[in-house]
Amino acid sequence: MRLVEKLKEYENQYMFIKWATGGEYGKLIYAGDDFIEFNIINVETKKIIGRHTGLMNYTIGQRKNVGISGYAKRHYVCGKDVKNNLLYVAFGEDNKYLLSDSCIIENVNFISGERPTFCTAKFRYRDQDHPVELNYLEDGN
Repeated sequence: MRLVEKLKEYENQYMFIKWATGGEYGKLIYAGDDFIEFNIINVETKKIIGRHTGLMNYTIGQRKNVGISGYAKRHYVCGKDVKNNLLYVAFGEDNKYLLSDSCIIENVNFISGERPTFCTAKFRYRDQDHPVELNYLEDGN
């Protein structure tokens, strides 16, 4: 049985398909004779520059396999709008939408019970330690 015929049996349901490349599973929504796709947006111009099949397939900072090509500058995933299924992309390695000087971290466990104001943190798996300043929110995080 062909894949499209099989998918028609599961119309409007989520389908998990193992991609031929990379061996990862992707989630597709099949409706009628087509897959449901969502917009990829240029974060600066707010224009639609491509389509994607699900936000769970992308990570912030991702550059490869985003689904767009033909641009002079490199592109990076810089944001996701989960409510509207929009994927935001920024162009250029030094784009202001790729930079941040703060973040909110929740559910932190301190072994000693003390709440330090300075420590080091890694922002990528094999990154070096970076000195960071900790400020605590009123809710205790």
